[in-house]
Amino acid sequence: MMIATALAAAAMIWALGAPLPNVWLPLAASALLWAVSLKWQPNLLRALATLVVFSVSFTLLMEGAAAAKLPLADRSLASIDAALGLSAPALVAWVAKHPWLSLLLQCAYFSIMPQTCLLILLNAEKPELWLFLKRFFLAAQIALCLFFFFPAEGVATCLSPPVMARFHALRAGAPLDWQQAQGIVTFPSFHVAWGLILLASFWKTPLRWPAVVLNGLMIVSTVTTGGHYFIDVPGGVLVGLVVIMQPTAAAVPTGWAAHLWRQVAQRLSPTRSGGAS
Repeated sequence: MMIATALAAAAMIWALGAPLPNVWLPLAASALLWAVSLKWQPNLLRALATLVVFSVSFTLLMEGAAAAKLPLADRSLASIDAALGLSAPALVAWVAKHPWLSLLLQCAYFSIMPQTCLLILLNAEKPELWLFLKRFFLAAQIALCLFFFFPAEGVATCLSPPVMARFHALRAGAPLDWQQAQGIVTFPSFHVAWGLILLASFWKTPLRWPAVVLNGLMIVSTVTTGGHYFIDVPGGVLVGLVVIMQPTAAAVPTGWAAHLWRQVAQRLSPTRSGGAS
């Protein structure tokens, strides 16, 4: 999935005729991590190398999807909320009147990255790390496909205006730049799908119930902090459930790439087996 995403990003840049973004630094970092993994922490470092390449590729695809300038879906998403008797702007305004609740939900919203880092460290040398990455990559790809067809500004919150500034800049012709990555996917909520994947990963650990509480609050915060419509939440839930229900096998990559690295390392080594005189 990482290779497919990278190839798709390259094809999208070529199709848009966009200037080639500077991606040499993350590619070099990924190659270095993979090379070091031949001698130390192979599972963790290869996972991080893969994550770096995927993240850059996904960011460029996301920005390219925004630059495609398809009609905004905000009116449709807001009308679905209204048909359900819900109003995201009203909830945002109500939470803003309760500073303690607003702060709690903001902390829950931004806990997604610390949770992910903790999960990676806990599974540093376990196959479960690759299961998490497999689910994460697949959910991101599904969310990106839906975002392409249903781009939206989202609801104004304390966070969404600066994020949406990048969204509108891309639609106005700003060059693609992975270094300016922003969470501009509105429908479905990738935050929700991500939270469910984390919850599934923590489920068989002592952190199960803290993860339930934290990610429950995080799902609510996608509306109050992340600028989502209510309908984005079940959309994210559906994406999360789809990837969690996929077959669970996910092996550590020890195929052609690792074999190639070993061959290179052996050829560069001053003392190869059978070569000592």
